[in-house]
Amino acid sequence: MSITKSGISIDCAHCHCIDNNDPGDFEVKVPLEDIDTGVAGIARLHCVISLNDHRVELTDWQDVDAQPIKAPEAMKQRLEQALAFIEEHRVCGNTKICPADVIRIVQTIEQK
Repeated sequence: MSITKSGISIDCAHCHCIDNNDPGDFEVKVPLEDIDTGVAGIARLHCVISLNDHRVELTDWQDVDAQPIKAPEAMKQRLEQALAFIEEHRVCGNTKICPADVIRIVQTIEQK
């Protein structure tokens, strides 16, 4: 399932954890597309999750040739809005959207 906000599609169902630094601090790779321009690739997101906070930051975005995607200012603003939506609605760990590895990480935090 994809989340679409401000013309940005984040394919949360196909994200996967690539680094779990410590409980509540992990990184994922996820397919991400700017629907308006057709620019698409794999985004690396740094997620910091706690009972009271949910932060998601784009740290890298590469096209299919593993080349960095440099977003123009208007696209950056839409990306920020889409990530803010993910944070506000605490999407990471949602059992109907996220893959099992991300669900496990977030459930570990919520059980503390």
